[in-house]
Amino acid sequence: MLAVLKIQKTRYKQHLRDSRKNRTDKQKWIASLIKKGDAPKMQIVEACESEAMALKFEEKYVVEHIDTVMNIHMPDKNHGYVEHFKQTGIREKGNKPK
Repeated sequence: MLAVLKIQKTRYKQHLRDSRKNRTDKQKWIASLIKKGDAPKMQIVEACESEAMALKFEEKYVVEHIDTVMNIHMPDKNHGYVEHFKQTGIREKGNKPK
């Protein structure tokens, strides 16, 4: 998980809460961990001083791990959906994945 440092704990807790919705692959994965009495681990991989910088680093990591990432959108929402990037290699708005 990448997040601006000042909101990292809040974002982590939000992911845990959102897992109750059990709709996306990420939510289902987190829910399965919680059901087993576990939770995702948070590791700070980059320290960023601004949200713009954090988005840049997050997108870098999403692209590096594109085959296993559970994001629906590219970090910069203007760059569209992860599935569109996987299929085309293009970072722009694409069709919403089915």
